[in-house]
Amino acid sequence: MVNDGLLLATGLVYKQEKFTLNLDAKEVNNPHLILIGESGSGKTTLMLKLIMEMYLKGKTIFLIDFHGDMKINGENYIKYTPRNSPYGVNPFELEIDEDCGGVNIQAEVMTVMLNQYFMDNKLGKKQINILKQLIIDTYKINGIVDKDINTWSNKVPRMDDLGNLVNYIKKIINTGIPCNKKLLEESIENIKRYLPKELAKDAKESIEKIEETIDGIETNENKNKFEAIDINFYLSSSVKRVFEGLYVYLEDITKMTIFNGEKPKIIKGINRLDFSAFTQVNKPLIAKFLAEFTAQKLFRASMLRGHYSDLSNVPEGSKFDRVLVFDESKLALPHGTEKSNSFNIFNRLITESRKFGLALFLASQRVEHYSDEILSNVFTKIILKVKANNYKSIAKVLGVKEDFIADTFNRTNGRPAIIETNGNKHSYLIENF
Repeated sequence: MVNDGLLLATGLVYKQEKFTLNLDAKEVNNPHLILIGESGSGKTTLMLKLIMEMYLKGKTIFLIDFHGDMKINGENYIKYTPRNSPYGVNPFELEIDEDCGGVNIQAEVMTVMLNQYFMDNKLGKKQINILKQLIIDTYKINGIVDKDINTWSNKVPRMDDLGNLVNYIKKIINTGIPCNKKLLEESIENIKRYLPKELAKDAKESIEKIEETIDGIETNENKNKFEAIDINFYLSSSVKRVFEGLYVYLEDITKMTIFNGEKPKIIKGINRLDFSAFTQVNKPLIAKFLAEFTAQKLFRASMLRGHYSDLSNVPEGSKFDRVLVFDESKLALPHGTEKSNSFNIFNRLITESRKFGLALFLASQRVEHYSDEILSNVFTKIILKVKANNYKSIAKVLGVKEDFIADTFNRTNGRPAIIETNGNKHSYLIENF
């Protein structure tokens, strides 16, 4: 049986009113929660309390920490760094699903993410198409092809495999000399075939020496795996010219330790993923990429195991067992027109993850950081003290008058809050934790 809820607040006006948080309760439509409050409002303290409550209820927590200040006793601490990162992510991981998985779809996803987060959307259409083909060919040299779903379960490549492929193509472009035995043999045959007769006799000895060298080349898998790709595609004049510009980006990206570090171990408890090393050195886009990648991966894993209600050994009364938490979520949330994109991972999580046993907790300073999709689908909204110039936007989202907002936050020096659940809004004082 799921434990009783957490006493979170008492009524601001009517002290006998109590707000108990139990996201597994029957009347709760979904377990998602957003927390809004200005700096110093107690937002972080409250979020830490909520995380601990979820842990005590047996949930597995994935805490995305952008500032490195969310330490919790007993946590599984996972820190990513720009240099010599002990942990890494592998964007080549595949979704084994005929309808929404496979090589071509993942190549499309990777191309968009790399361009958006590591190249600042600087790639042109031709470079994007070539990057996608490079990713597809990286799968191919590792025996994974889109048309054969049986190959999708093979060991997936890593970013350094893409780097090796890119360097292989670059070497051929620079020297005109193929880098594997089969292509070398074909080149020698072409030389023999088209070499003028008057030069053939003088070149014979040199050709024989080259053939002896070729015979000494090992024919192991590592030497021959590049034969799986169509090298002529990259050697065409139009592609070669575009590839040169793309190479400048990929040479650095494929060497980044966040792509080649070890996969972190996850525990059934609190897992804190610290991306603060990137925000501290002014690389917020990389931190955002890591956050989105984590969300995508967790959502995918939750979908693959099936509907939560159909799983075996689900505790009686439990609606979810995983919680994805974003502190200072503005660093991860989409901006501009992307906010309303229904395929954005945050909008998908809000609308689809509940049935797969995954809850989303978001904290931010301003309500404008959230999309309409998020605001209309989150059952529990907790508004801590905000600045007066935010009253209008808060009132609009909650469907109340600005006077109600002002009266709540100006009535006391304590920790006032407005809590909305399923359209019901009341003023409270948050408990001291």
